[in-house]
Amino acid sequence: MSFAINCFQRGSRNFEKLELVAKMMTYASPKRFKYVVEETYFDFGQGWKWTTIIREGGEWGGVQALSPRQQEDILMAETLEEMVAAVNAVFEDKWCSDRKESER
Repeated sequence: MSFAINCFQRGSRNFEKLELVAKMMTYASPKRFKYVVEETYFDFGQGWKWTTIIREGGEWGGVQALSPRQQEDILMAETLEEMVAAVNAVFEDKWCSDRKESER
């Protein structure tokens, strides 16, 4: 899983996968949030950064939208269907802040 917790260069295959999924998530967002790909801290205390999908508009700024496992599933996806399944899994997660209220 550690390969998923990494910084990816813009234009790399992994960055492009994350960008595609961020667009898919924005389109499918139940609460009409916008998702973008950014570099942020995975662990601030260790100075450990990663490139991941951020949901814009949290109380203190952007919010990390993925767990490391979800990010790994996205990066390992080889087909569009696998990416759609990964997006669905994010929105179905009980901790997802972008779920429909009736789903909680």
